[in-house]
Amino acid sequence: MPYEVLGKPSALAVAVATPRLGMSGTRTLIAGDDLTLDVAMAHAADAVGVLVTTGTHSREDAARLPAEQRPDLVVDGLGEIVGVLRRCGR
Repeated sequence: MPYEVLGKPSALAVAVATPRLGMSGTRTLIAGDDLTLDVAMAHAADAVGVLVTTGTHSREDAARLPAEQRPDLVVDGLGEIVGVLRRCGR
């Protein structure tokens, strides 16, 4: 099978990764620090998009976006995601 180099956002990357993880797009969480790459990829895959404010974009940047482009969750570090998942019973 030939290899293909993928960049973000990539619907193909999500389509390949989710079945390998035994998940569907709607049960997948994509976290990253870039609204235009990571969060956009999550939206395109119908996944949960999480903005981590340790890099490219901030809470303020997310708040300025139209509602349909905003992340589902904004955290200041990946450790916060673990806490959210525990509270959700995951």
